[in-house]
Amino acid sequence: MDNLCKQLRFRFVKKLFQSENPDVIHVHLGLLQYVKFAKSECKIFYTVHNEPSWVFDTNKREEKAARWLSHNRDFTFITLHEEMKCEIDRRFNINNSLILNNGINFERFDVNKVLFRQKLNIPENAFVVGHVGRFINQKNHNFLVDIFSEIKKKNPAAFLLMIGDGELKNQISEELDLLGLKNDYLILSNRTDIPELMKIMDVFVLPSNFEGLGIVLIYRGSNSPTLASKS
Repeated sequence: MDNLCKQLRFRFVKKLFQSENPDVIHVHLGLLQYVKFAKSECKIFYTVHNEPSWVFDTNKREEKAARWLSHNRDFTFITLHEEMKCEIDRRFNINNSLILNNGINFERFDVNKVLFRQKLNIPENAFVVGHVGRFINQKNHNFLVDIFSEIKKKNPAAFLLMIGDGELKNQISEELDLLGLKNDYLILSNRTDIPELMKIMDVFVLPSNFEGLGIVLIYRGSNSPTLASKS
């Protein structure tokens, strides 16, 4: 079944490239193996969102595709900081990787905290513990549940706000329910108002096992010094 799904994806992407005939493609999240169907003169940019060792050691097809593209096509890696750029250049024996710094629009953090909480049915006096991230092993939601459970024992007004989607979302929800916290958390998915949501948090927690560059941490840190991360 996996091979059939893969063949169907290849056929779909190949047909898409042939019909759209793009001049520029931006790729991320494990899709490099499909880019070979683009025309030879197409400019290809690939953003590395996590530690290169994790991205490529866990997906050899992606590494093989990246190695071929970086030496045979108009292909450029986009990295998140200087250390990542050096690691990518060394790993693929190139010297043209780019560093793209992320800008932050501070005006988006200007939000009425009380009204926004009311809109989400979060108690006005709640101590909101917040997290933004996909529900996958990398983001370490199990540890987040442990943290919140302990906070709740010390502060009955604690409320957990999680923003994201992913394969482990239902599992995390079930864990919280089993702990008797069914009415003390909220999960929001597919949101476009992340800065506004982060503004209503009293503390932001980043329990990730690893990150390439946690943009949400920069968001929170630039807006407020109240944050915590796993160390």
